[in-house]
Amino acid sequence: MRKEKTCEILVGHAIDKLRTLPDDSVDLVVTSPPYWALRDYKTDPVVFGGDVDCDHEWGEDDTEKGWAYNVPQTERGDDVYPDEEQEKTKHDICNKCGAWRGQLGLEATPDLFADHLVEIFEECRRVLKPTGNLWVNLGDSYMRKSVFKEPDTYGFQKHRDWAGQFRPQEIPEGYKRKDLVGLPWMFAFGARRAGWYLRNDIVWAKSISGPHYRGGACMPEPVADRCTRSHEYFFHFTKKPKYYYDLEATAEPLAEAGEIDMTRNMRTVWHFNPQPYAGAHFAVYPKRLIEPIIRSCSSDHGCCGDCGAPWIRQVIHKRVRRDELPVDDPRYRPNKYEGSYEDINGKGDAGYRVVEDNGWRPNCECHGKIITVDAQIPGRLFLGDWRKEAEKRDGVKGNAGGNTGLIELAKKWGSDSKGEYHGQNTKDYLAHGAEEAATVKARIIKNLSEPKIKTVKVYESDLPLEEHPVVPAVVLDPFSGSGTTGIVAMEHGRSYIGIELNPEYAALSEERIKQERTGLTEKKYAEAAVELKEYW
Repeated sequence: MRKEKTCEILVGHAIDKLRTLPDDSVDLVVTSPPYWALRDYKTDPVVFGGDVDCDHEWGEDDTEKGWAYNVPQTERGDDVYPDEEQEKTKHDICNKCGAWRGQLGLEATPDLFADHLVEIFEECRRVLKPTGNLWVNLGDSYMRKSVFKEPDTYGFQKHRDWAGQFRPQEIPEGYKRKDLVGLPWMFAFGARRAGWYLRNDIVWAKSISGPHYRGGACMPEPVADRCTRSHEYFFHFTKKPKYYYDLEATAEPLAEAGEIDMTRNMRTVWHFNPQPYAGAHFAVYPKRLIEPIIRSCSSDHGCCGDCGAPWIRQVIHKRVRRDELPVDDPRYRPNKYEGSYEDINGKGDAGYRVVEDNGWRPNCECHGKIITVDAQIPGRLFLGDWRKEAEKRDGVKGNAGGNTGLIELAKKWGSDSKGEYHGQNTKDYLAHGAEEAATVKARIIKNLSEPKIKTVKVYESDLPLEEHPVVPAVVLDPFSGSGTTGIVAMEHGRSYIGIELNPEYAALSEERIKQERTGLTEKKYAEAAVELKEYW
């Protein structure tokens, strides 16, 4: 019993629209908020901080304004004023509660901008399920004073020249001209102080330089005294220390198709080229950048239709020996060891992982029970069942009635007749406060040879799994922009909620999502003129 995915674009300020969403209703938040002092989106001012119930009385911000507020600046010896006809964005402070009113991204200081982001994502934390994840893409910038340019002198990046007039007239305390602000980490640390768990910092490498490889594309920068920036950060936060994460959804293959299917965990540097977009929106991240996030941090199968808990993948991890690899694999080793090292090296445990996927199961007890059982894991030096192998050795010469399986094995590594190791020290370990070599070796042998007991969870269902009510996982983007997050979410069977302040961008994202969902070109889309909801 599976419900269909849904899609909704809410028009309004992120923090206001987030307050209308119910608690614990979203599985994943993926977004890229406006960057500081980079663009003027020409939207109505919004309110941050203060008292939400206050009848605000707005006074002027006491921070020195930039060019957009007719504050003169001496640059190369000339005093210049902006055009009186220019559209201006006001920054105001409430005289009663201290709330700030203005456009997100055009704050007087980066510190204030980071505080406003943390405030928005506090609402995201409320709507996230306890198992939920938050991913935030944020770029950095350099500190400089407000600069006004006539429109006919704008360079290649016109949006930067326009937004430059909104920077503060005086550089904020603690910064210097040409400083890299460090905004991504400023926000990340602020979010961590607010209670988020900071789990990963992903480097989105748009372009790479190296001795053996140069590739990718990034925005050029007119600089002559530093490298061109070609990366941004994607921060992974969680609401709780234990959360939903599907490791296998983004596991990377280690062998060609048709060979032994070995994988490894995805790394933290992602090389994806920026994706061109013909629409009016400035910043569009590539779909491939979002896919591993959505697949690993929200359930492919869906969630319980009663409580919303995500279904989890059941997997069995196995190790593969090097002598089991194809002979032409560069990691292949015959491992024909003999003598004292046969039992250690001959097993060929190379540390490669093979995954057996056993399907999906609920992770709640709405229609079943989750019980815990103890499972015995054999020591890494044994291919078979450890206890059976040890029992086979009972009765050998010298056995005093106990199990001598481990003793016989340990003798090959230099133990005495009792299976104990008493190596002779040639160095003064005690004088240096170090553990004796004999003790260390004995502990290693014990760890490798003795079985371990691991507690595992087993699900016992009250009805067939296919009869469980299942709903798609919900993905939210509070700065929906051109709708890339929504497109990827729906392609992978998730429901989507987007929030966009600019009505033009909201309409743009709806049009783009429809085109992606139907395969219609812009021309065919204009001719079809069908309601977007008919395709959701």
